[in-house]
Formats: sequence, structure tokens, C-alpha cells
Amino acid sequence: MAFLYIALTGFAIAIALQSSWKRSHDPLHPTFLFAFPSIAVYIAQPTWLVLSDYTRFHSYLDPNQFQQVALLNLIGLISLFAGSNGPNSAEPVSAGRQFARDHRGLRLISVFLGVTSIIGYLYCIHSVGGFSEAYGRGKGGGWSDIGYVRETPWLSIPATTLMAISNRKLGWKEYLWIATFSFPLLFHGLVGGRRGFIAAGFLTIAISRWLATGRRPRVFRLSIFAIALGILLLAVVANRKQTSLVHGVSLDRGLKSYAVVSSSGTEYIYGGAVMLASQAQNIHFYGKRYLTVVFIRPVPSQIWPQKYQFASEFLSIPNLAAKGSNLGTGELDFASTVGFHASVGAAPGLVADLYLEFWYFYVFALFAVGRSYWFAWHRAMLGNHFWGTAYIVMAALSIYLILQTLEAMLFRFLFATGFVFITWFAMEQRLPNLDFTITSDNRTKA
Repeated sequence: MAFLYIALTGFAIAIALQSSWKRSHDPLHPTFLFAFPSIAVYIAQPTWLVLSDYTRFHSYLDPNQFQQVALLNLIGLISLFAGSNGPNSAEPVSAGRQFARDHRGLRLISVFLGVTSIIGYLYCIHSVGGFSEAYGRGKGGGWSDIGYVRETPWLSIPATTLMAISNRKLGWKEYLWIATFSFPLLFHGLVGGRRGFIAAGFLTIAISRWLATGRRPRVFRLSIFAIALGILLLAVVANRKQTSLVHGVSLDRGLKSYAVVSSSGTEYIYGGAVMLASQAQNIHFYGKRYLTVVFIRPVPSQIWPQKYQFASEFLSIPNLAAKGSNLGTGELDFASTVGFHASVGAAPGLVADLYLEFWYFYVFALFAVGRSYWFAWHRAMLGNHFWGTAYIVMAALSIYLILQTLEAMLFRFLFATGFVFITWFAMEQRLPNLDFTITSDNRTKA
């Protein structure tokens, strides 16, 4: 029965893809963004795990538990894809005309954000003793006690995006800026073994240029791109403990990692365990974790050192900053429900994360996530430069959304787009002679 639910999941995704293609003929539609990682985690991963080692997989999730998890994932993904297939309320602007004019204002914002990103990244590297110290071991990187400084590499996404959409035809200077701004994401991802950074870097470059030029990849080519990126991410995860500046980029382990071997850290198994334990112990947070993420987390710890402790006591939730908390999932008693202990640092995936948060109301939360992506895409297609930037940030972070948690995507999105909005507004006020308009001259009726 579990594989019937998995097959139905694949069928539901196929229907969603067909529907979005019929309405938009745009492979940059959010349904396509969700489809590839969803197929990887909710269809390919459990199928591979069971077929490669049936006994090992069922030592974590027995057949009845597997069936229950597959059903909950099916219902959740139907809601997500239903949300991403919004109504056709307007005919999109021709993508090639959205950003056809030379936009000096966008380039200026891009340079400011990009330079800020580079400076913040280099400061974190300098704080630990330079590149040799930062990346002299597997899964290395820089550090700063100031959270906003640690997050500055994510400004590379809007910086790259704004440079890419500043004109339909870019010169060598613009491409040099794009390469420079992408450095923190791609270098940290490849040498530091961070799959999210790699995916964000490549998706930002590809989608922003596809959006700006009006050229769309054929679905077959997009599929090849997604598969190649997926293989790269698997290789990086499998070999990140052996990859460093000292040893170089290692591929000795091939693609063998927790993602393709049954373990307590595998996304499908861990996510399933989260849902089962949450259901058995009747533990749900009903939005309180996300109130903490949106309203408490942005306050610097230097100003409010006990902010997470306050949120824990005031909202009656786990301390989200505690070691092993895993955004609250680590507080569940896995052993009494599924017979194994939680893997520290593991991610449950979007469906399990929202099931833990909202119980059966997770279907509405997933629908809202899908509709939010559709809204941003739709506004971008109408020629809105700000929403074009916001959508590309959302697209670049979509791997965090599907494979990890909404929190992993949401805070980075709010940080990057908030910084863009503030910078945009400040420059528009101080430099009135430059064009900072956020919408194209080729808008259609909404």
C-alpha cells in the first residue's frame, strides 16, 4: 500500500506539472521548482532505500509506519502543488521585454549588495584565521558571533539577480560582477561541502538570466540540468568530510551518503519519524515556532541574549537554539515511537515540518506556501522588478524549503529581500536622478 501512495504522489506531481504547463508554458513556474526536489525526496529516495536494502529500511520504519508516512506525504504534496497552480488572472508580459532596457539603478543596488556580501563573507573567514584555517578541514567555513554578518553571503542571491536582470544584453563587466558575487555561495558550497549554497548559486545564475532574456530552457534540458545538479549535490554531501583546501575536492566516496543509505538522518526516514512521533505524543506547535523565527530571531543576540529562552517559556515551545533541538524536532521521543534516536542536525523535509507545526492543518499551510510562490512568480511575470528579484531568491532557496524546513528558507528569504527593500528605498530617496522604478513599462492588466 505504501508504494501505491508513492505512485499516486508521482501521478499527482505529473498532473500538477501538466496543469501549470498548460496555463503558463513556463518551466520557471513554481510547480517545476517544487517537482524535482519533491520527486527526489518523496518518490526516488524511499523507492531506492527499500529496493536496495529492504530489511535495513524497515528497521527504521516498519511496513505500517511506512504506509502511514507515505499517505501523509501524498496529502501534503497535493496541497502544496494545488497552491502553486494559481489562477490565470492575467496574461504575463513577454519575458524578453520585461527587463529589456538598460537599468543603471538596478546595477547600483546590485553592486552595493554584492560588495556587502563579499565583505561580510571575508570578515567571517578572517575571524577564524583565513582561508587555510576556515577550509583546512571537511565541512569548514568562516564564523562571526554576529548573526547578520554570518548571513551576508546570502545577499549574493539578490546581487547576482539584479545585475543579471539590469539589461537583456550584458557585457563582460556585468558577467564579471555576476561571477564575483556568486563566489561566496559557490566556493563555500563546493569546498565547504554545503549543498544548499551550491544549489542557490547555480539556480540564481540560471533563472535570473532566463528571466531577463526571455529565453526558457526546454523541459528536457531543464530536467537534465536538475538531474546534473542533483548528482553534484549528492557527490558533495557524500564527500564533504574529505573535501578541504588541503585535500581538494574529493569524490572518493562517489554518491554514497545518508541520502541513499537508510539511516536516522535520511530525509524520508527522519521526516517520517517526526510525523509519527508528533502524532503519537500529540505534540504540535500551531505556528509558535514560526512566530519565534519571524519576530524573535531577527533581534540580535548581542541586544537580547536570552531571546530563545524567553520564547521557549512564553510560548511553551522547545528552546530552538538548544543543542540538538533541530528546530524543535529533536525534542520528540523517537525511541518510544519508532525505536531509534533522532539524528543531530538531520532535516525532516517540508511536509513533516509543517505537520509537526500544524497537525492536520498542515494541508492549509502547504497550500499557502505553494500559493506564495505562485504569487511571487505571477508578479515577476507582470514585469515587477522587485518581485522578480524576490521570486528568484525564493527559487534559489527552494531546496532548503523542500529538503529541510520552511524555517531554513523563510529566514534567509526575509533577510535577503528585506535588505533589498531597504537598500532600494534608501537609494531611491538619495539618488532621484537614477531610475529605480520597480515595474516595467510593459505591464498588462492585473
